[in-house]
Parts: sequence; C-alpha cells; structure tokens
Amino acid sequence: MTASTAPTNPNEALAQRLVDSGHLRSAAAIDAFRTTDRPACLPGVALENA
Repeated sequence: MTASTAPTNPNEALAQRLVDSGHLRSAAAIDAFRTTDRPACLPGVALENA
C-alpha cells in the first residue's frame, strides 16, 4: 500500500494494516474492525489512539 492508496477512514486503515501484517484473516474479523465504533469502546481516548 502506498500513501496514495492508503485508506483515509481510520477503521479501514487499521483493518488494512492488520490484514497486511497477517493478524486478521477471516472476513468476519475484518468486517468487525472496519465497522466497530472504536471511540465508543474506549471512552475518553482520542480517536487517533482508540
């Protein structure tokens, strides 16, 4: 992935990094990382850190 093809959505970017590193393999897990509202899971944590 290059800077020009990097996702701009934080959830998509995290999911893509985890897929690229081999940590996410199943479609269900990938979808969960793409759709979960991370700030809701970590109240008080900045979106960049969630």
